Amino acid sequence: MQWYYSKNGTQMGPVFQEELIVKIASGEVSAQDLVWCEGMPDWKPAGQVEIFKTASTNPLNPARPPVIGEPSPYAPPAFPMPASGPLQVTSSKATASMVLGIVSLVLSICGCYSILISLPCAILAVVFGNQAKKQIMARPELMHDLGKAKSGVIMGWIAIGVTVLMMLITTATFAWTSTRSSSSSSSRIIRTSHF
Repeated sequence: MQWYYSKNGTQMGPVFQEELIVKIASGEVSAQDLVWCEGMPDWKPAGQVEIFKTASTNPLNPARPPVIGEPSPYAPPAFPMPASGPLQVTSSKATASMVLGIVSLVLSICGCYSILISLPCAILAVVFGNQAKKQIMARPELMHDLGKAKSGVIMGWIAIGVTVLMMLITTATFAWTSTRSSSSSSSRIIRTSHF
């Protein structure tokens, strides 16, 4: 529905009803200013028209500064933040043991020159894991890291075993190929001497 309003004797409009309510609530149109729409016999003060009474009795004052702590009608609804408990203490040695155990296990399986890196990592995983287990037994608040420490020690020992096994296989393969190549070269020398 479209409305007209009179401001200081000057006819304004047409405006939609919602827009006029905002103008009245903001104070741009006062309760004494005249309003009219199609179907009304005559102009009436905005404060006497039923649909504008609430807006004229509860005007908004945009010049008023916002009060701290007062919710803004334009702000998104506030959701409660999840309660955060105390920070959990962790054992850095247990974490280091687990990481070194994983690295050493992967490198020990790769073979070749990675064996040279996997053996020190595996030994450090076992050492850090055992130190972390002693630290955890002394401090119960670190009990949640016991699994890390144990897994680091286990993976470290497995990596040591695999690394030693790979070193033995590499050494045996190298020895076998060198003896085979030397025996084949000596047999060639014998064959050529007969001819």
